[in-house]
Amino acid sequence: MSSSIPVRVSVTKEQAQERPQFHQDSYEFVVSESLTPHIVFGNVSVGNELYFYRIMDSRASELFDVDHLGRLSLRATLDRETKDRYVFTVEVGSQPVSYHQNSTTTVNVRVTDVNDNSPVFSHPNWAVTVRDGMRSGEVLQRLVATDADDAENGRISYRILSGDDYGIFSVAPDTGALMFNQWDDEQLVRHNDGKWTLFVEAKDHGSVRRSTILPVQISLELQTWSGSAPFFVVPGYVVPVLETTSRESTVFTARATNRFGIPMNTVRYDLKDNDQAFSIDPVNGSIRLKHDLDYETRTSYKMSLLASDTNGRSAVVPLEFIVLPVDEFPPVFSQPSYTFQVPLVANVGIVIGEVHAVDADGGVHGVPEYRIEPANDLVTVEKTTGVVTLRAQPDKRRNHTVEQITLIAASSDAQQAKATVFLEIGDFPIRAANSTFSSNIFKIGAIATAALFVLLICLLGCCLFGYKSSKPKEIESPRKQVYSVSKGQVNGNNNGICRLASSPKQALPNNVSQKNSSMTSSASSNSGLRNSLLSHREGASTRSQPDSGIDQDTVSVNSSVTEYLISIGVNPNPIQSRPRYRRPDTIDAMLNDYIYARVEDILPPGPVSMSENIDQLEGLYQYAQSRHVAPTFQPLTEIFDELEEIQREQPKKREYIQVEI
Repeated sequence: MSSSIPVRVSVTKEQAQERPQFHQDSYEFVVSESLTPHIVFGNVSVGNELYFYRIMDSRASELFDVDHLGRLSLRATLDRETKDRYVFTVEVGSQPVSYHQNSTTTVNVRVTDVNDNSPVFSHPNWAVTVRDGMRSGEVLQRLVATDADDAENGRISYRILSGDDYGIFSVAPDTGALMFNQWDDEQLVRHNDGKWTLFVEAKDHGSVRRSTILPVQISLELQTWSGSAPFFVVPGYVVPVLETTSRESTVFTARATNRFGIPMNTVRYDLKDNDQAFSIDPVNGSIRLKHDLDYETRTSYKMSLLASDTNGRSAVVPLEFIVLPVDEFPPVFSQPSYTFQVPLVANVGIVIGEVHAVDADGGVHGVPEYRIEPANDLVTVEKTTGVVTLRAQPDKRRNHTVEQITLIAASSDAQQAKATVFLEIGDFPIRAANSTFSSNIFKIGAIATAALFVLLICLLGCCLFGYKSSKPKEIESPRKQVYSVSKGQVNGNNNGICRLASSPKQALPNNVSQKNSSMTSSASSNSGLRNSLLSHREGASTRSQPDSGIDQDTVSVNSSVTEYLISIGVNPNPIQSRPRYRRPDTIDAMLNDYIYARVEDILPPGPVSMSENIDQLEGLYQYAQSRHVAPTFQPLTEIFDELEEIQREQPKKREYIQVEI
């Protein structure tokens, strides 16, 4: 089988055509990457005639197009970030087949940038940890973002959008460095877990600015942060515990916190100075009772409560458990019944009697309160003291009757005791100080008297102390000694005699020389007497008159001294009271030279006469006044010799002469 078709062939004569020629060897166009396809952006036409144009580069022909008039357009959108310049060849011919009559040119297309890209961070998620003790300006992290756009469209600036309400952080606007400024505890008010998000923006500088926001996760190391150190909100705890609390009961739960109450699971609790009466759970801080409590034995337990974390930080506060008493025992009356007499003539308010009850409990439960049940119209009882007083005057018709009342002592509603009180009403005498008022007045008066007495004792003690401290010390004055010397008796034990003399080699006055007398000393030896004279001579000139006082410490030896003097012939003579002769002032200094001892060492206190005969002293005064030469001391041996001569001249008879030395 076969088929056929007719074909017609026309033979024509070939016409001569001119060869098209581009005006330039190359063309350059600038195209924005945002240019819409099929929009003419350039022209490579060689004339107004229709020619055949084509792009020789097959890849370029996919993006660019040229029509019969030589106009260039886009087949697809361009992306400068992918390729910013294109170079391809365009050919033009008069006939599509006659390529030997064609010409070519080079087309350069430069793609310009459009801000069509947003900044992109190198990491989509950043995490930053804040540590305690960081310095201001320390860089935490560098947040790097890039932009594929060119020039200003690709230049990026950084800033913090949110999450930094208290100015803790800052970011460098050009480099994106995230820096620490200063810590603020208020940040933890909103984020008590120490974690929050910081939002940082990266924005370019194009005409239409594009930006990207980066979330930065901020976390705080609470375990080492100073604000997480445990502490107690109060300086100390005082916990009341009933004495009837059972063992293993939770009596208190300790709670340590930090500045903003951030929950921490690393805190551990402990009790210090605990006597094992209480125990604590180290994790939750609950304190349990381990031993039974007894208020009457111990009223409080003191210890220290410790809270510490794993970083060695701790807080200590005092903890005291106060044992509260419980009314365990009822009151007990001192006797089961009482009998009181009520006089018929007693006035209202008089004390009839008193009841007393004791309670083994301590504290407030150990003080019972008294009451009468049912209430009685005749008597009443004071609530705290148990004193029974007359409430109303008894009716005389109740003479010789006995009434019975019930008196209750209660420490609480559950613990109470009863006692029976018998009231004997009759013609009984009224006891003194029965009134409560008078009893109170007596107590107040006694207290006031005691206080006044103590005050007076204190004032007297102060006066005595002031007197003793202001009194000058007494200077012991030389003592005087008065002896009665018996003529003709000399003690052989004496080694020397203390004697006063006038100027040497002068005779005594006549009235003295004719007097039969002898002097002897039985009190001291010659050496001791000489030392006494020397020491007394130095201080004699400062004395204006003899001291007539008596030291109390020498009175006790007067009797023994007197007995001794009598045994050797020296007898004390009583001196009759007579007015003392007033000596002239000119003689006073000379008479002081004759004093070697004090009177108090020998004789009891009393007036002392210088001589048995006042005339003899007057003659002595006259004789002393007639002398103009100052008295001097004479050796004791010469005086003793003169006395012996006088003794030999006078007849031997026993006479007594009072001599004051």
